[in-house]
Amino acid sequence: MWEGQTWKYARCPKCLRFELSTWSEQYYNPPTSTVFLLRMGATPYRCDACRCNFASFRACKERVPSRKPRELSVTTETTAPTATATPNLAPSEVHHK
Repeated sequence: MWEGQTWKYARCPKCLRFELSTWSEQYYNPPTSTVFLLRMGATPYRCDACRCNFASFRACKERVPSRKPRELSVTTETTAPTATATPNLAPSEVHHK
């Protein structure tokens, strides 16, 4: 379970994974004990697998890129009309068969 030097890296306290990202206090209201660790200099981590937010003084082994809102890809293509233009004929010029 504890291979080599993995003890020195932060891992999720619930599922013990190393794939972590960070979180901001702006979007999460942490418990008092976590706030205390953050004020002491701990790094806020979030496990992407079980969504557990925690703080740790250990370095992150495998950082997962934080999720950003997807940008809408707007394509501004101007398409020319595909129908062929027909000349406007006066009603007297239209011939019926």
